[in-house]
Amino acid sequence: MSVMSFLAPIIGQIYYGHEFGNLSFPEPALDMFERAYRLYNERRYDHCLIEVWKHIEGILKNSCSGPRPEKTSKLIWKLRNSGFLEESDAFLLQGIHQYRNKATHDKKLSDMDTLVIKGILILVVPLIWKLHYIEEAWH
Repeated sequence: MSVMSFLAPIIGQIYYGHEFGNLSFPEPALDMFERAYRLYNERRYDHCLIEVWKHIEGILKNSCSGPRPEKTSKLIWKLRNSGFLEESDAFLLQGIHQYRNKATHDKKLSDMDTLVIKGILILVVPLIWKLHYIEEAWH
């Protein structure tokens, strides 16, 4: 079996909306997806990930940030420790945050980094959906 044989049905289901097509997002998320789509089509994968992360970070800050600014990693664990976020999602968010840092600070990403970022961009769609529901529940 080839890697493409493994990926084809997964990507096909996502592409044709069988998996993500029924998820509804608020207008700010749809606007972010539109900006990220343009960056992706321009092959600016690092900027695409940064754009998506800015949205995630905004949700985290709006969900549980107090009167003083808190680091993103603290917000993730605050949501986790309060029972709003599953541990697996918290670890995914931490990993995505690390790749966002890499995309922001490294002058040139390796081909492997770019492949990982492309995979992350698929993972963030259901995570963002979950985070919007967490944001609503927190308030």
